[in-house]
Amino acid sequence: MTRDLEQENRVLREKVRTLQRENRHLRQLAEEQVDSLMALLRRRGLQVYRMNPTDELLLPPSAPAALQQEYYERLHRYSFRLFLRDLIKHQEEIGLLQLTRYCSAEVAARYLRFLCEAGAAEATASAHYRVVRTVRSFGGTLEWYVHRMLREEFAAPALYGVQFKGSGQSGDFDVLADFEGHLLYLEVKSSPPRGIEAHQIGAFLERAAGLIPRAAIFFNDTELRMKDKLVPLFEEALRQRAGPGETAPSAERLCGEIFRFGPDLYLMNSGKRVSENLGICLRQILIRG
Repeated sequence: MTRDLEQENRVLREKVRTLQRENRHLRQLAEEQVDSLMALLRRRGLQVYRMNPTDELLLPPSAPAALQQEYYERLHRYSFRLFLRDLIKHQEEIGLLQLTRYCSAEVAARYLRFLCEAGAAEATASAHYRVVRTVRSFGGTLEWYVHRMLREEFAAPALYGVQFKGSGQSGDFDVLADFEGHLLYLEVKSSPPRGIEAHQIGAFLERAAGLIPRAAIFFNDTELRMKDKLVPLFEEALRQRAGPGETAPSAERLCGEIFRFGPDLYLMNSGKRVSENLGICLRQILIRG
């Protein structure tokens, strides 16, 4: 019996050593990938002084990797993202039934059990729930989700919540990625189209012009139509930016609620799955070279 136990321990120790080597290798690859993105930024004379902030993330950054992966996979569900927005909106304390606007009570209970296990929420003495970390909105989590999607689904090195030092570039760049050796810029909005105004579109176009990316994508996390409000806002903003004698690009529908303005500017909603819509934009970028 002792001999069998010793053999099992040796096998387990070897598995642990193998996993440690693989983990070191993956960390090295991740660092090299981020370096490729940093190089694209340095060539533009941009110096990063803030990136991948964790202060606005609902999930504690100390959560185990397995829970972070499960959290990422749950974020694929639009109902879970809407659930989290409601939870954050009433983060001091909220009852289960107040979280059932977009899912059943049974599903909401499952979501809450997971968030409590992950250390993102906790039950109160009054049988309500509250978030553990104080966050202002769902925006930071959405940026984290999109940046992780680029890395996991499209093997594109990515950063989120990026700010530059001494460059004249103001505000955060929500998500930046190295896509096929070219710089990609994504603006992500969690509010519905009615909450997005013309000045936000103008600020996005201004940041894109200063960054000089290969392509810029404006992503609104909604299943609502882009055509009703956001497409006209983009067309008007582009007309205002057009120089004398220039014709501003008009919207070209690629499919569903995905639009292109000229060769390098895209507008998309969530659709049935964010990664599918993002993949359509990325394929178009590759096709157009």
